[in-house]
Amino acid sequence: MKTIIVVRHPEKDGDKITALGAMQAFATALALGAMFPKITQILWSGANRAWQAAMVTLAALGGDGRWLKESRGFHFEPTFTNVYGKDAPAAFKAETAAIKERLGKSALTVADALEHSEYARQGRVVMTDTLFKLASTMKDDDVVLAVSHSPWLELAALDPATMPYGIGEAEAVAYHIEDSKILTIERVLSSLAGKANC
Repeated sequence: MKTIIVVRHPEKDGDKITALGAMQAFATALALGAMFPKITQILWSGANRAWQAAMVTLAALGGDGRWLKESRGFHFEPTFTNVYGKDAPAAFKAETAAIKERLGKSALTVADALEHSEYARQGRVVMTDTLFKLASTMKDDDVVLAVSHSPWLELAALDPATMPYGIGEAEAVAYHIEDSKILTIERVLSSLAGKANC
């Protein structure tokens, strides 16, 4: 079995993590390192805030620079822009608010998003493909950690009805994969909770 842990970036200001964000990333890395002591590679999605969080994670885990690699499959913006156009952030927020209003909910699940959002449907395909492509390059028992964006990293959830859409800052989802199948997942909360983005 192979494990891919995908972590949402911590608190940010623009495309830079804040001091609290650095503490969130460090705390999450320590927790993940204790849960998954065989982490030997750290990926980041290409965004500066993800790279900064990856560097903090690297320091917390005591790894070296050979662990670091960029992986654009964990970068949501191409799909985001394809679905929502030029003003993607505003369009995404408007769509999410409209879905919440239509469903009478204050928070959405991945299942809600998959039913009502083309972005979520496309994102699930891209995220799942990225996980399987990465897993195909890994050896059994390998553990890779990727710092990404959200709402993105939770879209490949096995049980979309129980997974929140828009997890919190520095939270993670660990995907356990074998033979191009996601066998189980674990959601790992940050000990320094931050805000969700949906």
